[in-house]
Amino acid sequence: KPGWEYAMNAAEAVMAAGAQQCAVLMPPSNPTAQDPQGSADGWDAADAIAEGFDVEAFLAHGERIQFQPSTPDTTQTADPTEQSVWATEDALALTFSGRYAQDWRYVALWGKWVFWTGKRWQTEETLAAHHLMRQICREAALKADSHRVAAKLASSGTVAGLERLARSDRRHAATADEWDADPWLLNTPGGVVNLKNGVLRSHDRLDRLTKITTATPAGDCPTWRQFIHEVTGGDQALQAYLARMAGYALTGSTREHALFFLYGTGANGKSVFVNTLATILGDYATNAPMDTFMETRTDRHPTDMASLRGARFVAAIETEQGRRWAESKV
Repeated sequence: KPGWEYAMNAAEAVMAAGAQQCAVLMPPSNPTAQDPQGSADGWDAADAIAEGFDVEAFLAHGERIQFQPSTPDTTQTADPTEQSVWATEDALALTFSGRYAQDWRYVALWGKWVFWTGKRWQTEETLAAHHLMRQICREAALKADSHRVAAKLASSGTVAGLERLARSDRRHAATADEWDADPWLLNTPGGVVNLKNGVLRSHDRLDRLTKITTATPAGDCPTWRQFIHEVTGGDQALQAYLARMAGYALTGSTREHALFFLYGTGANGKSVFVNTLATILGDYATNAPMDTFMETRTDRHPTDMASLRGARFVAAIETEQGRRWAESKV
C-alpha cells in the first residue's frame, strides 16, 4: 500500500510539472496454482525478482491507470454545451467526466468504480478515483481568489460531493449485466480470443471484459503434453476428452449441462491438472467448498453461489464417500 500511494502521488507531481501523459503501472497479481487470484499480502518487487519476474515485459505491457492532463479552463468538459457554475461540485464533476469518461465507469449495483487498464476493465479497490477527483479539486483551489473558497474546494466534503455526482453521469454509469456478457470472448494478456473462430485480436474497451487469463495462446507445450500422456497411460481417447473439457471451460457456455468429476487414488495427477488449468485461466477460475454443491442439513449461505458469478472454471476439491449432490444447485 505505501508503494502504491507513493506512485499515485508521484504521478500527480509529474502531471503538475507539465507532463502531457503519465501512467501508473498496476501491481502484478502473480497468480499461483494455490492462489489463482493473485499474490498474498506483502508480495513485492524483491519477491518478483527472486521468482524470475519479467520486468521488461511488465514495463512494456503491464496494466496501468492513465492520468490525463488538466485543461486551460478547470470547468472545460468533453461536451462544450454543458454549462455549470465555476468551482461548484457540479462543475468539478463535469471536469472529472470530461477527462476520464473514456476510462472510468461506476456500477451502482456493485457500489464500485471500474477503470480501463489497457487490457481490461478492473474493479478499483484503492480509491484511485477519489485520488483523481482530489487532484481536480486541488487545481480548482489554486485558482480561487480567496482562502475561504480555496479551503472549501480542497475539502474532503467537496471531493466526496464530486464523487457522488460523477457516479450518475451517463458517461460513467454502467449496469452489472454489461460486463463479461459474451461467453465466446476470452481475454488474454496478448489480446482477446474469439472462441468461435480462434482469432486473436486487440483489446477493446467496448468488449466490457473485466477478467483476464495469465497466458496468451502461443507455441507448443511439450511438458504439458508429456504430463497428459503419463496420467492417461497413453489413452488418446481420454486425452482428447480432457482437451475438449478444458476447451469447454474456456467458454462461458453451459449448453452441454456437464459437470466433470475427477476421481482416483492419490498422486495420479488430478490436482496438478486442475490447478494448472485454474492458474492459466486466472480471473476466469475460482475455487468453491465442495459443500456448495452437496446436500446438507442446513441451507448454505447465498454468498457461496454469488461468489461464482462470472466464473467459467470452478474447482471443488475432495468430498467424503456417501455424500449426495444437491441437484438443483448443480
